[in-house]
Amino acid sequence: KFFSYMYYDFVPDVVCSAKPLGGGLPLAAIIGNVRVEDAFEKGVHGTTFGGNPVACAAGVAMLEEIEEQNLMENAVRVGAYIKAEVARMKEKYPQILGIRQHGLMIGITVNREASFYSQQAFEQGVIVNATSHDVIRLLPPLIITEKEAKMCLDVLEEIFAAEQKSDQKQ
Repeated sequence: KFFSYMYYDFVPDVVCSAKPLGGGLPLAAIIGNVRVEDAFEKGVHGTTFGGNPVACAAGVAMLEEIEEQNLMENAVRVGAYIKAEVARMKEKYPQILGIRQHGLMIGITVNREASFYSQQAFEQGVIVNATSHDVIRLLPPLIITEKEAKMCLDVLEEIFAAEQKSDQKQ
């Protein structure tokens, strides 16, 4: 789903989006319903850098690419694959306490400092983020394939397995 609110049974008055819209260029959008739109007077809300044509063209191209490449469907499919694989790992490795997921945004709750896992993964060429002391965040690009996801998950599984083996020796 394109926006996270679409996972729930409501439609917000306003949706704000920024980072992903411009593909690295400065671009943001405020999307509102008619009631919100009516609150703005024409010409009152603006910015000296607003409406940059290069950033706007990049945003349009990005939206077209998402649609043409069926990247939302890819996010659902690969996200489900990743979640299933992490759930499988959770059964094997007690370090994994929980999994949260919306599309390709996946949180893995662990029983120790998440930065341990992010550092170990980085040393093996995989970038994951420790968003809090006990959550590893996986946030791959929309274009990721199952094969690429498997490569990353294999690295995480190796880390969990090595840690479990080390804990059993102690």
